[in-house]
Amino acid sequence: MSSSKVGRIVGKTDRTRFVVSESSGCLDLSDATSKFSLSRTHFDMNKFGKPAEEDFETVSDVVKTMIRAAPQLVLTRSQYDGKHKIDVSLRGVPVVNRFVGRDAEMHELERLLVDPVHAASRRNVAVLHGLGGIGKTQLAVEFVTLAETHPDRLASQHALAIAYRANGQT
Repeated sequence: MSSSKVGRIVGKTDRTRFVVSESSGCLDLSDATSKFSLSRTHFDMNKFGKPAEEDFETVSDVVKTMIRAAPQLVLTRSQYDGKHKIDVSLRGVPVVNRFVGRDAEMHELERLLVDPVHAASRRNVAVLHGLGGIGKTQLAVEFVTLAETHPDRLASQHALAIAYRANGQT
């Protein structure tokens, strides 16, 4: 364990303290786990000046060892699966009892956010803009609620819209 000038780091009195004990710096203290000492505090644990730095080389060697020990796990976690999941909470968002249908806007949101042509390769963002009070929030709430509760309905609505457009209807 090494000391550092914690006070100077956080802008207070310049006093030397132990910042990281072995128990706070290690997830597993058992003898089964290898431990490596770094000349770092919690404040600069992930800040390296250059790749030739001794601490960077230590971390790099450990990461390479982990990859060699579990290559399939690393590969699996690095693969893009085409899905982007963002947990959304609508708690506290005011909801109207009767959402007035805005089919064109709902279809456009679906086209931008759900349609495989647009949503397959990256996370998409749609911006709802307009004057206050025209229903931007309610439109977003309705879309998110529909996507969470009836994802199959969104897909079928999208397919239906495509079929209508193919037949020259809107």
